[in-house]
Amino acid sequence: MKCPCCDRPLDPQGDLVVSLETNTVTFRGIAKRLQPRRIEVLKVLADSMPRAVTAEALISKVFGLDEPDNARNAIAVHISLLRKDLLPLGLTILTYQKRSYILSTWSAVAIDAVRRVA
Repeated sequence: MKCPCCDRPLDPQGDLVVSLETNTVTFRGIAKRLQPRRIEVLKVLADSMPRAVTAEALISKVFGLDEPDNARNAIAVHISLLRKDLLPLGLTILTYQKRSYILSTWSAVAIDAVRRVA
């Protein structure tokens, strides 16, 4: 399947690089440096793409045994900030069934919206 905007193949995993060493995300040649905890959240989502990741799984993988009392709220805040960070790269995070998250491209979101209307 190809992107309707740029005619590139819709294979975001091939173009997506999340580096925990440099705290950067690169997508289709555009790089952005992120706060370390946010890059950890993004890495979990990217590794699971295109599948949904529950908030509980994110909490477990990001915080491990050092889970804070407000872990669910902390994940929600990181997701909100990541959505803003990822916007210029053409990526977004969708909320699925109010308790899971999916990393996606804006192209995929647009295609899904067109399918639902058609």
